[in-house]
Amino acid sequence: MINNISLPLGIKDYSLDTIKKLDYVKEIFFMEVETNGYEKVITPLFENIDSIAVGSKDDDTRKIMKMIDPLSGDVLGLRSDTTPQIARYVTSNFSKEDLPIRLSYSERIIRNNLDSNKDPREIFQIGCESIGTEGVANDLELIQLGSQILKKLGFPRQVVTLNSSLLVNYILSKLEFSKDQIKTLFYKKDFDSINILSKSKLVPKREKEFIKKIVMPFALNKKIKLGSLPKVIQKEIEDISFLKQELENINTEIECVLDLLDVRDFNYYSNVTFDISVPEIKDHIMSGGRYNNLLSNYGLNVPAMGFALNVLPIIQNIKFDTLTQPLAVIELKNNQDISLAYKIKNFFANQAFQVRIVESKYIRNLDYQLLIKVDKLKKIKLLDEGNKLLARFDTFEELSEEEI
Repeated sequence: MINNISLPLGIKDYSLDTIKKLDYVKEIFFMEVETNGYEKVITPLFENIDSIAVGSKDDDTRKIMKMIDPLSGDVLGLRSDTTPQIARYVTSNFSKEDLPIRLSYSERIIRNNLDSNKDPREIFQIGCESIGTEGVANDLELIQLGSQILKKLGFPRQVVTLNSSLLVNYILSKLEFSKDQIKTLFYKKDFDSINILSKSKLVPKREKEFIKKIVMPFALNKKIKLGSLPKVIQKEIEDISFLKQELENINTEIECVLDLLDVRDFNYYSNVTFDISVPEIKDHIMSGGRYNNLLSNYGLNVPAMGFALNVLPIIQNIKFDTLTQPLAVIELKNNQDISLAYKIKNFFANQAFQVRIVESKYIRNLDYQLLIKVDKLKKIKLLDEGNKLLARFDTFEELSEEEI
């Protein structure tokens, strides 16, 4: 007999309270995205590793948990991110003529973090993807949708951070010698070290000049002459500035900031990316962006953009008392008149109560808001949690005429 069964690192059980909060978040999310034309899909728990890793770099594939398929001998991967699966799904089932299409999902993913064994590996990922659309108006609509969902979840005060993977990739392409070091420093937001690097004798003169004239002004949020940048980068920066302005015009409660040198966790992002945080929660609770090149890796060259909720921090900060239905308990004595008890149960269920029929000996273990007792004459009494009489009814018909 095994007395102590442990779970793998980063994996845990979830309590009833957590599940109820999760269901609440999903309900709010899907109500909002469905009114905006998003249709729900479900993707496989695992796929052939080649399918999941199409177009990915080593940093991405290291996050995938792999296994051998005993039926075929193929290498399989547990999904570590839903977006590539959505890309594969769209290219397998739609043509350009079918687009644009809007898809939403709610999945559990497994993501390895080889740099830490303390982070959770199982993640609840809820998100949506807009496939086949591009332009700043589409970007604005999607970011605004994400902001609206968080408001509905009780987080009106938000900080929206706008980034540009296009700018970051352009900068890294110009820094052949110091690329890896600069990317790490971008990720750490260590701009002092970047400034020191620009003076290092080990760095080629051309790269040092580029860091001073291009990288550092962006790092310090100083004005830069856009004319020194390629036109596609100029347009990207102009579009992101427009996004910032319009988001602030639409949402007076949000703060919108630019962090153009942010490095994303996934390599498929191509243009504008964004994060949304709220004062109540330390972590970013929503992240997303444009990935115009990802679907071409699966054979369909179309633009796309999406976002996902970081669900666990959200449900840890939702007040559970405001989510639960009041519990009504029907006391059952010696199996007397069970049919009447079920009539009462159905009535209160239609009044938005959670209802349970319980034998007398188990009632004291329940945290109820309404206790319903039926005597031998089938008269019905309603009592509160302190056993105080609230109402009395001579018949079920008399009760059924009330609106509780």
